[in-house]
Amino acid sequence: MIGFFRKLRKKLLQEGELRKYLVYAFGEIILVVLGILIALQVNNWNIERQTQQEAADILVTVLDEMTANAQIVSGCQAELGNLVRAADSLRTLTGADYSNLAIESATWLLGSVGAVVRCPVQTDVIDELRSSGNLRLISDADLRRAIGRWTTALKELGREEDEWSREFSTQYYPYTAKWMSWEEFEYYLNPDNPQYYKARKAVDPRPVLHELEFANLLALHYWRMGRIEDRQAPLMQRTTEISVLIQKIQDAS
Repeated sequence: MIGFFRKLRKKLLQEGELRKYLVYAFGEIILVVLGILIALQVNNWNIERQTQQEAADILVTVLDEMTANAQIVSGCQAELGNLVRAADSLRTLTGADYSNLAIESATWLLGSVGAVVRCPVQTDVIDELRSSGNLRLISDADLRRAIGRWTTALKELGREEDEWSREFSTQYYPYTAKWMSWEEFEYYLNPDNPQYYKARKAVDPRPVLHELEFANLLALHYWRMGRIEDRQAPLMQRTTEISVLIQKIQDAS
C-alpha cells in the first residue's frame, strides 16, 4: 500500500500535475492525522478499561477487608460485653460482705475485669491504597467519604484503647498485684498450659473489695470500658456503611 502511494506521488510529479499532487499530499496528511487520532483513542479506551478494572478490583479487596472487620469488631464487642458484666458483678461486691464468694471466684473476677481488649482491625488494604495513591481510583464520592469516616472512627478507638492499656499497666495491675496472684489467674485461663500453675502460696484477694482505692480504680476501669463501647459502635457502623456502599456500586455496574 505504501509503495502504491509512492508510485502515485512520483507519477503526479513527473506529469507536472502540481494541483493534483497538492490535493493528494493534503489528503495523505489527513489520513496520517486520522490514523494517529484513532490510535490515541484506542489507547485511551484501553487505559480507561484497565482503570475501570483496577477500580473494580479495589472495591472487591476493600469489601473483603470490611467483611472481615465486621466480624472482628463484633467479636470485640462481645468480649468487651463479658468484661462489663464481670465488672458489674465485682462492683456489687465492693464494700459488701463477701463471705459467700470463693477465693477462686474473687481471683477470676479481679483478673477478668483487669483485662484490656484491643480490637485487631485489619487496615492493610486501606493503608496500601493511601500509600500508593490508588485511593483516587475510587470515583464514588460517598464511598471515599465513608472510608474517611471509618479511618477517623478507628483512630478514636485506638486512642481510647491506648489510654485503657496505660491505666491498666500503671494503676490497676500494680495495685491489684498487692492483693492477688496474677500468675494464678493466668493458670485459670490456661489450665492445660504447663507454663502456668497455681500460686505456691495461697492468696486471698477478697479483702481488697473493702478498699476505697480499689473501688475508685474499678470505677475508672468501668468508665473506660463504657468509652471503649462508645468507640466500637461507630466503627462497626462505618464498617457496615462501606460494605453497603460497595455492594450498591457493584450491583449498579
